[in-house]
Amino acid sequence: MQIQSATATPLLRFDFSSESQRQALLGRLTQGQSLEARVMAELSSGRWAIRFMGHTLVAESHLALGPGQFVKARVESLGPPLVLSLSGRPRAEDTTLNQALQDLGLSRDALNRAIVRGLMAGGHTVDRRQ
Repeated sequence: MQIQSATATPLLRFDFSSESQRQALLGRLTQGQSLEARVMAELSSGRWAIRFMGHTLVAESHLALGPGQFVKARVESLGPPLVLSLSGRPRAEDTTLNQALQDLGLSRDALNRAIVRGLMAGGHTVDRRQ
């Protein structure tokens, strides 16, 4: 996956390691769909492990990303290649966690935080629709 940034919206382009991985993910996506992705780890300079919808893929990026950050993305094209556009700025895990608890109408106690954090770490979308 590559993330391109210029004055236009940053784009994420995904290349899959196998056809089965591609089919498993593309079967759950539609053009125009919004999703949230988590930056899992920096693999090397400019290469990141990015997780969304239960899949972790490698991204190349010159953006200032950090492990634990979340980014909002929109499916632009199912490709090939799969293309997502980024919207908004990366957010820290704690900010995203607090927002999810608020959206769900849950208190910010330790148990709810642990449950929602675990769901997010597993790549699950955490909102009222899911």
